[in-house]
Amino acid sequence: GFSWDVTANVTTVSNKILKLPANGNPRNRVGGIEVAAGPATKNAAGEWEYKTKWVGGNQEGGKLGEVVAYVQNHIYRDWDDVKKNSNMTIDQVGKLYGPGLADQINPATKKTYRTSSGWKPIEPGDVCWEDMDGDGQITTYDQKVIGNTLPNITGGFSSTMSYKGLSLYARFDYSMGHTIYNGYLARVLGQYQGTFNVVTEVRNMWNEDKGVLDTDLPKFYYADQLAKYNITRGNGAGYNMNSNNSRFYSKADYLACREITLSYKFGKKLLGHTPLQDASVYVTGQNLFYLTGYKGNSPEAVVAGGAGGYVGVDDGRWATPRTFLFGLSVTF
Repeated sequence: GFSWDVTANVTTVSNKILKLPANGNPRNRVGGIEVAAGPATKNAAGEWEYKTKWVGGNQEGGKLGEVVAYVQNHIYRDWDDVKKNSNMTIDQVGKLYGPGLADQINPATKKTYRTSSGWKPIEPGDVCWEDMDGDGQITTYDQKVIGNTLPNITGGFSSTMSYKGLSLYARFDYSMGHTIYNGYLARVLGQYQGTFNVVTEVRNMWNEDKGVLDTDLPKFYYADQLAKYNITRGNGAGYNMNSNNSRFYSKADYLACREITLSYKFGKKLLGHTPLQDASVYVTGQNLFYLTGYKGNSPEAVVAGGAGGYVGVDDGRWATPRTFLFGLSVTF
């Protein structure tokens, strides 16, 4: 009297942009970000010369959904760390300068970096960014492709086990290969409006007074975009998918348990002395759990999109509710 039925499916996706309307740009590019294509070199006059390429956006020969970000190397632990790694660094994105440049003349203002309006020093607790082209400056060129908003594998499976009148049904689905931006966490820890409630991760942000020095979260500032751009970087404190701190992107692979139903169908012998022709009871749990490494509310924001329609942005929406149903089905 025992039976077990299993069904499963899997889909793989790969894409390449073959043709776009002519627009005068190389490869008819639409959007995208210009980044370093290799180390910068100095010419005979001592000027930097750059090799660049376009990534993200849409261009012939490219892929849909590329994610581009500034790469966080680590958080400066102390002043020795700052001087070792960024003593002579200029961060053009955040308008920051290394301690060795404090008294050097800023070509843009003809004042020292220390006295130039809007410029701030690189300090312990700030982010040490990857200098992709090695020119000693952090610019928009210092970004790279770190993932893709589109999963390359999706699928699901279900199982039904039955023994006499008892039946157990389970249904799962999964998605793999996509990257998600935790915009909610970035906005809260970055205090983009300066008035957000905080979350428990704030305890792990760099804090000299509390001895939190070896961490991957920068110092807590009131309104990050008005301070050091450690979190918001080049996106204007918005929910944009690109040009953020790589720390706030995650692989969002998941296995979701969509439904488990346990049911029992009463036999004819039990119903023989009743006016019932058929009867069964069941209990169902829906959206019971995810198996995922993503720590935001839902690894499925890549499907639903975020604020402003940015696919792949977790804007802090409520997770899919977990529900339980109890039922009785009878036929007279």
